[in-house]
Amino acid sequence: MESPTPDSLAKDILQDALTMTLAVADEEGPWAAPVVFINPENYDICWISLPTTRHSLALAKSPRAAFSIVASDNTTAERALQISARVEKMDGPNLAWEQMLEGKRGLPLPQNAGDVLDKGYDWYRARPEAVYLTHLERYGFDRKRVV
Repeated sequence: MESPTPDSLAKDILQDALTMTLAVADEEGPWAAPVVFINPENYDICWISLPTTRHSLALAKSPRAAFSIVASDNTTAERALQISARVEKMDGPNLAWEQMLEGKRGLPLPQNAGDVLDKGYDWYRARPEAVYLTHLERYGFDRKRVV
């Protein structure tokens, strides 16, 4: 049986984790916010947020962010990703993404595009520039660069 690659281990984390910590900086300093995310393809990360939140306002001024995604915080089997990325605010609804998001949350799937954007939420998409994997069982504290 083949050993899993760092790429496959990282993609497992993206599928297994529910939330991520989004970190930005603004004129008040650093800021971190937990958000539920989806991973529609490759290492892209998408989430919804109100454009008036502190992290959304910071991203409107500077589209760079960092993310921490932890799939297991068991002290002997930690599995996590650290990511730096460029972020863009997306235009309009996306039914496939909305269904992925609500499915991940364990909620009923929306039937119409825009159902989860009903209270003024917008989609944001991060395109990673660097992805680092922490997998204690496989690599100890030696992080592996995946992207």
